[in-house]
Amino acid sequence: LPSNAKVILSVGYGDHRKGLDLFVETCIRVSLQHPDAVSIWVGHFDEKLMQAVQKRIAAEKLEERFIFTGFVEKPVEYYAAADVYALTSREDPFPSVVLASLEAQVPVVAFAGAGGIGELLSRDCGVLVPLENCEGMASAICDLLSSPDYAERLGVNGKRIVDEEFDFRDYVFDLLSFAGLAFP
Repeated sequence: LPSNAKVILSVGYGDHRKGLDLFVETCIRVSLQHPDAVSIWVGHFDEKLMQAVQKRIAAEKLEERFIFTGFVEKPVEYYAAADVYALTSREDPFPSVVLASLEAQVPVVAFAGAGGIGELLSRDCGVLVPLENCEGMASAICDLLSSPDYAERLGVNGKRIVDEEFDFRDYVFDLLSFAGLAFP
């Protein structure tokens, strides 16, 4: 990628529920406004849906602006390289990919009502747009790409929240406690 590339990231199994098609539709709109934008999907995908989205990308002649990595053992480098995380899930209870993004100080744009992440993102670490509204998501992503100070503020707030409230070690001890097990 060129050093000035603006990376839009999504991580997960690319299927209808995770909104692979919505990711592509959103990122096509972003690409038309930001010639430096590159969209990366990390994870396996449904082959039939992938064929459909690749046809859609080809119709816009944007093949060089999309990367589909397939499964990646440790995607931390992708989070570190991202400028914005696009959570295009139609339904996702509380996606850990959002926590990973915020841990990397990457602001998140997500669909409102798609799961339990809205309350967290409304704490000034992300942007919520109406469910399945690709135009709204693209607009929010473009705002973040065009306003690095705004994106940085959201990312810093997200990292602080994750560090203070979502420590994995604390989570494990909470699980042990709930299960009635003694701490080791």
